[in-house]
Amino acid sequence: MTSIAVSSAGTFTVSGSYDYSVRVWDIATGEAKLQPLLGHTGWVLAVAISPDARLIASASADHSIRLWDALTGKSIGEPLTSHGGEVNAVTFSPDARWLAWGSDDGIMRV
Repeated sequence: MTSIAVSSAGTFTVSGSYDYSVRVWDIATGEAKLQPLLGHTGWVLAVAISPDARLIASASADHSIRLWDALTGKSIGEPLTSHGGEVNAVTFSPDARWLAWGSDDGIMRV
């Protein structure tokens, strides 16, 4: 694992990995809640869960950010790919209206 985030209610956690996957875990049981979320073509370096626990964001060495539905695991929209380097940080704003990320190219985007 390269990264981990915990939902605001403390009911599930999300992990990113060197195997290019994002995984969702039930905290109470330790069991996987969903099949691995696949789509990145590089290491998943950062993950975030929206404050309302409806969305997951993942940032990758493949220079992209992906959004996922936290209940179904389905990918939402096209990946964001505006960086010239690995994306290694991602976070939601407290109201979940904004997503901020940073990468090895030295640029932070919102």
